[in-house]
Amino acid sequence: MFTFRCLSSRFSIRSLISSPCRHAIVGAPNPQINNENYQSTINLIKEDLNLIHRDILQISFFFCAWKKKRMASSNDETYESIGLVKPDVNVYVIPPRQSTTRKHRAADWKLDSPNFICRLKIISKGDKCLVRLEDRNTGAHFATCPIENYPSIAVENVEDSTRYFVIRVQNENGQQAFLGIGFNDRSDSFDFNVALQDHFKYIKQNKKIEQEEKVTNNLSSEQQQQSKLDLSFKEGQTIKINLKSSFAGDEPSKKSVKNMNDNFTPGILPPPKSNIPKITPPPPTNSGSNWMQF
Repeated sequence: MFTFRCLSSRFSIRSLISSPCRHAIVGAPNPQINNENYQSTINLIKEDLNLIHRDILQISFFFCAWKKKRMASSNDETYESIGLVKPDVNVYVIPPRQSTTRKHRAADWKLDSPNFICRLKIISKGDKCLVRLEDRNTGAHFATCPIENYPSIAVENVEDSTRYFVIRVQNENGQQAFLGIGFNDRSDSFDFNVALQDHFKYIKQNKKIEQEEKVTNNLSSEQQQQSKLDLSFKEGQTIKINLKSSFAGDEPSKKSVKNMNDNFTPGILPPPKSNIPKITPPPPTNSGSNWMQF
């Protein structure tokens, strides 16, 4: 005997306990329950099961969407790191370049009356580098200069000073314009140069490390493939081995070496060669002719 209980939230627990039509006993027929009550209970159970199925589908859908969003956010490098902040930077609306071969000159600008005074930030976002100009009081965005390489046309030095630069700003629609920026102190312009160089040096080192990792991974995969090579003999495979230890021409030389080694006594070294010259004995004399007579 199995009992099905209605799970709809439209009924309270008290109504479930008190009402006899909320229980349906599957098995032997019960004559106390009318067919109408029995059929209504079955319909209520079906509705509740449909609602539960719908809730499960909605939960699984929202869970999958949340999981995809979280994976996309983890793969996307959305965080920003600030490499440099300068609170007071002069911004100038500069005249167009006179020739393509000649750089801009700060003397052609109105240096005493800048058009804007902004706060400058160098922001690194993954491999991207941005020079952002903001309002120094409210922090509102004024202009952004995306830099792909340095030095490049995005940031140029002027011809007659080290404190002034020409930057290429760009809006969201892709429209570009050139502005002049100037620092009050040479140390600020030096910091600006160093911050840009450090960013691209860091990117270059990362690319070099990634290439080295790829090379090591390829070598390890090749080593694994070599280790998996089957060098065992196949069925029916034969090899030939030449067990001849020496050739005919080598026998006299081996015998001469053996004869030289026979005279060697192990443990006793031969005497060293002396450089003393040998003295020859005197020649023999005739004893009969050397006697004296008295």
